[in-house]
Formats: sequence, C-alpha cells, structure tokens
Amino acid sequence: GGAEKGGICILATSRQLEGGSVPALEPQNFSLHRLDLGPLNSHEAADLHKALLGVDALPPATLKILKTKLEGNLFSIEQGVAFCLEKGFLNARGEYNLPEDWEEFGVQDALLQRIGSLSAKTRQSIYSASVLGMRFNINVLSQMLNTNASRALAHGSQNRIWNDLGEFFYIFSHVLIQEAVYARILGDELRKLHLSAAQALEKVHALELREHAEEIAPHYEKASLPGPAAYHYDQAADHHWDKAFFDRAEANMLKAVELSAQAGGNDSRQYGECVFHLALLYHFLLRHQEAEPLYNEAMRIARLVHGPRSAELSPYLNNLGRFYKDTGRFAQSEKLLKRSLAIERKKHPTSSNVADRINNLAHLYSLQKQFDKAETWFLEALRIMEENCDPQHFFTGALYSNLGNIYFELGQLPRAQKFLNRAVEIKSRAWGADHPVTAQSIYYLGRVYHARKRFKQAESIYLKALEIVRGPYGQNHPRTLQVVTRLKELYQDTGAPDKASFYANWLDQAGAGGTGDR
Repeated sequence: GGAEKGGICILATSRQLEGGSVPALEPQNFSLHRLDLGPLNSHEAADLHKALLGVDALPPATLKILKTKLEGNLFSIEQGVAFCLEKGFLNARGEYNLPEDWEEFGVQDALLQRIGSLSAKTRQSIYSASVLGMRFNINVLSQMLNTNASRALAHGSQNRIWNDLGEFFYIFSHVLIQEAVYARILGDELRKLHLSAAQALEKVHALELREHAEEIAPHYEKASLPGPAAYHYDQAADHHWDKAFFDRAEANMLKAVELSAQAGGNDSRQYGECVFHLALLYHFLLRHQEAEPLYNEAMRIARLVHGPRSAELSPYLNNLGRFYKDTGRFAQSEKLLKRSLAIERKKHPTSSNVADRINNLAHLYSLQKQFDKAETWFLEALRIMEENCDPQHFFTGALYSNLGNIYFELGQLPRAQKFLNRAVEIKSRAWGADHPVTAQSIYYLGRVYHARKRFKQAESIYLKALEIVRGPYGQNHPRTLQVVTRLKELYQDTGAPDKASFYANWLDQAGAGGTGDR
C-alpha cells in the first residue's frame, strides 16, 4: 500500500462467496470503498433483452418469462437468449415457444447444451482451456491439443465462449462458463488434462520455468503427482524470495513441504530439502523459533540420506552454524562453520562456497567484537571472490557491506563509506536498487553519514532504506524497526522533536523501544 504517494487507486471486482459473504480486500494504507451491484430489475432486464434481439419492444409473455425465470441475472439472460435462438425457442420478434420441460432448465444446462452443439475440436479446446483457468495462453492450449488452436479459438469467440485479449491470451467471457465446463470433467480425465497442462506449460516456458513454477505446480498436484508438484512449488518459492515477495515464498514453501512428504515420506531427500529451504526463509526473516526445529529436522534427514560424515552435509552444517551465530551460540556455531569450511576447501579451495564459509566465520568474530580478526577473514573471502568470480557477483557485494560495517565499528568512517558505496553499487546491479537486500547496505551507509554528522545525507538515505523495506517486511519487522530507530535518533540529534516523536511512537506501537543492528 502506497496510497500516500500519488493517489494510487486499485479497482478489484469479485463475486460473493458461499453464504453471501464478500472477499476481504483491504490492502494496508488504503481506504476501502465498496460498490455492490444487485441484479437487473425488470425494466433493465427487458432493455438488455431488446438490445440482444435488436427489437424496440417485447411481447407481454416474454416480459413475464424474464421476470419469473431469469431473475435479473445478466449472464443468465445473455446465455438464455443465445440458447433459445439456437434451438428455435425464440424468434427475432422476441416471441418464445418454449418446450414443456423448460422450467427444469437452468442457465448451466443451457450453456452446456450450447457447448455440446459445437464441433468436437472446439469442445475439446473449451474443456482443455477450462483446466488452464479463466485466462489462458493460446500457445499452452495449442501444446495441450497438439495442434494449432486458432480455428477452435475463433469458433469459440463467435459463440461468445471467450474473448481475445491479444498478446497470446484469451479469457472466458464469464467465469461461470469456465466453472461449468470444468465441473463436467471427472476423475481420470481431469487428472490427464491437468498433467497435459503441466507438461504444456513446461514446454512453452522452458527458458523461464522458475517464473511460471507457481502456475505449473497446481496442475501436477491436481494430476495426483505430488513429487513434481512439490518441486515446482519449491522453485516458485525461490523465485518469490528473490523478488522479495516473502508471503508468497512462504506459502509455496509450505506447499512444497506438504507435498514432498506425500510423495516420499518424512525421511525422503526431497522432503528434507524442502524443509531446509523453509528453515532458510524463516532464518532470513528472523523468525528464529520457527527456523530452529526445521534446521534440526533437515539435518536429521540429511544424515540419514547421505551418512553422518558425508561431504553432502556441508550446506546443512554451514547454515545451522549461521543460525547458532545469529542466536548467540558462538561455540557451537564456530565448530559447525569450521567443519563446513574444511569440507569445501577439500572440494575446491577457491570456490565461492569457501568464501561464504570464511565470511560466516568473520561475521561470528565481529559479533564477538573481534574486529581485527573479522577484518582479516572478510578480506580473505573478498580476495577469493574477486580473483575467481565475476566482480559484480552478488556475494561480493555482501562482503563489501560486511567490511564496511567492520570499518564503521573501528571508527574508520571514510573507509567504511567507500566500501558501503561499493556494496550498494554491486547489490543494485545484482538485486535491483529497490530490493531489501540492497536496502540493508543503504541503511548501513546512512549510519556512516549520521556518525560523520552529515545529517541531511543521513536523513535522505535512512528514508530511502525505510521506503524499500517497509513493504516486503512490514512495519513491525526488526529490519524495518532498526531504520525507524535510527531516524528517531537522527531527529533527536538534529533538534526535530516532532519528527523524533513520530518515529518513537512507531516503535512504541510495535512494542520495540529500539532495535539493534545485525
């Protein structure tokens, strides 16, 4: 929600849920205005009927039918008129000649009879498209049909089944059409169509699978193939994490964990990897109580799958060591991190994995206030990265940021500023200038300007960091609150009590009188 910046308006349409309730659509920082559209009254229904037939007036008997049968539902009127015209139950003057059992007919019956009268290829296209959803890609549909779908698409458009959106997409002309058709597909046939949809999506989007993984995964799930579904949910989670959509990343990871357990059981390699990835996300989001049991479960499964002394344990040792580091268990952390480092050095002494483990140990020493030792280890990790990897590698940016913080702690502020500027430059290229990973280094740079009493620059940098992090993390996340804390202190230092009070109140409402840097 950023309604305060330029007056953004979001228009969202929805139907009532079962029981007559409406979806909750209340984005943060937006005001909600609801417009409930009721059914057409008898006059409006008659006007629509006349417009569909191209007549100026309707017979009294027709008006009675409109009032008693179609109940003012726009879609029912459109489908009912089309069906009756096709069946000869309605003439161009608006006169009905209905069969005796017409009272038993509903709009869905009329719709399905209309579809049933189309050619076999068009019907197959409609059923296949209904599996893809309300909006579908024509290349994916063609792949499912194993033929060019253009003729069937044109035929469907002529019969008002769907509309052409351009740019390779069509959309059903009404959600009830898609739902009615989908509901008619049963059992094995439905599973086969979902499998066909999943495989078609994989072929069409072969070069960008991670971006479409969230679309592919449910098809494998509905095809009763939990293993491939879990894989794609996990890939989707990774994609959303990279884009800083953390809620969506978590939702997909939870699905991956659930389905990988179904596929191979709670001791399987896939389940262990999905649990591990969820632990990493919770760790990143500082949700440590949720992360720890997942890390322990992932380690249990990894030892079971690979063996207790296997080199394949390295990432599990490393990240559990990072977790112990970040939760103050320094002796346990150092033991695990050094074991992982030894494994990686045996594999490849100058790999980015070696640099990563050295970086983690350096950060451990910095948390213990051993800043000179930390600097030495950080510089060694940076040397490995710059000599053996792309100088714009995202992890090189992390090392510049960590070294900038060391020089900040050592009081070497010009040097800290230089390293943090370089970190922001690399991270902006790797992640994007508005990514929260970049924002962390921007925030650290603001601390340097603050310490150097360059208050205007510090204010601008802090505000930029806050703007970036508050959306992905939320207003009360520790990474948001650390920026809020610094802004409060900055305004206290510069004699701006109203602004300082604003951020102090923010912290009070979040239940945090202040939060330290990590």
